[in-house]
Amino acid sequence: MTATGKQTRAALRPPTSGVRGGVSSSIKNGNAFPKSARLLKHADFQRVYETGRKQFSSSMIFFFILKPNGARSLQDSAAASSHDCAPSLSPSFGDRVGATSVVHVGITVGRVLGGAVDRNRIKRRMRDVVRHQHAGLMNALNARGLSAEIVINPKKSVLTADIAALRAEVERGFGIIAAANVLAPRAAQPKADVPQNVSQKTGDSRTK
Repeated sequence: MTATGKQTRAALRPPTSGVRGGVSSSIKNGNAFPKSARLLKHADFQRVYETGRKQFSSSMIFFFILKPNGARSLQDSAAASSHDCAPSLSPSFGDRVGATSVVHVGITVGRVLGGAVDRNRIKRRMRDVVRHQHAGLMNALNARGLSAEIVINPKKSVLTADIAALRAEVERGFGIIAAANVLAPRAAQPKADVPQNVSQKTGDSRTK
């Protein structure tokens, strides 16, 4: 085969994106979880922990904040509302023209869950299950004119749990978040309760 023929075949070959055996099925099906969809900064994790709400599940805990599309924060939404004292905020206050939903998800894996090998496996499994549910949550929130910031604290059982069961669990958790009301931000909790040392590269945080 000529050099030109080899170059043509190489150009037509699908990119592997670092996944052995070709493009992963998740990327093919549009179930991506890129860095742009992750919480990456410690301040973002801290804000969700301090002012967000909790949703408990058997293998993980969801912390989340909902806000109208186009609003930088719930405080901005409250300032724009004529009912600042009301316990909930209508999505219409932040319903800007052309605004679309943004869903950022972070995963916290503390050292209490095991050594580096176990923690990395938990993170990989959690990213996989979030990847399969992220688009559905974003579509559900977009229909309501809302965006979300979510932090998930998995338990050690995630290490050995059936992956299909984990996906179903995250689907249920995201479903509850998608149907939740937008509440005024609660008072911040003491900073000592917030896990430290957020890794900006992975979008995960680790407790010391």
